[in-house]
Amino acid sequence: MKYRRNANEVVEAIQDYKHDKGAWPASLSALTPTYIRALPDTPRMEYHPYDGSVLYHFIPQWPQLRPVYCQSVGATTEWRCREKTV
Repeated sequence: MKYRRNANEVVEAIQDYKHDKGAWPASLSALTPTYIRALPDTPRMEYHPYDGSVLYHFIPQWPQLRPVYCQSVGATTEWRCREKTV
């Protein structure tokens, strides 16, 4: 899935930044261009600098139209995803 690949690239850049600087980046924009050429357009990501985690969501194609929310486990490429129900 393209969303997961793009999100993994961002998480890997966050990990590299932390390794080099000893702290989480203050924002995702701090990663460019040294750690990642450009931030992906999709999915739109929310970043939590207190632990390096990333959150994104998407709406799958028909027939499944409920939004899916995915959050990294800390600054890892392990993802916990859940479908948003009413």
